[in-house]
Amino acid sequence: MFPCAQGVIYPMEVVQTRLAVSRPGTYSGIADALAKIVRLEGPRALFRGLTPTMIGILPYAGAHAVVTLDVKASVLNVSSAQRGRAVSSLAYFDASCQVQARSMSGSGCAK
Repeated sequence: MFPCAQGVIYPMEVVQTRLAVSRPGTYSGIADALAKIVRLEGPRALFRGLTPTMIGILPYAGAHAVVTLDVKASVLNVSSAQRGRAVSSLAYFDASCQVQARSMSGSGCAK
């Protein structure tokens, strides 16, 4: 999930960075910066540097998932022998809650 979201917002991060580091007057705003980047450097310029960013995110996303599921299992006082089964159940519960949250504005999903 994290890498996909990063790929979607990355072009706006490029525009934000260009606005922050460029000389005053280079761009008149977000739309102008976006248009100039695409016109002068091509659309691929909006994704320049995405690969290293994704490589950096993957270990974080994996560690985040492992720690989150382990903490949930610990909070539920699951024994270490049952932890594997409980963690997979929690992952299924999280997925069903996310679907419910999107379709019913979060009703029926304990947070």
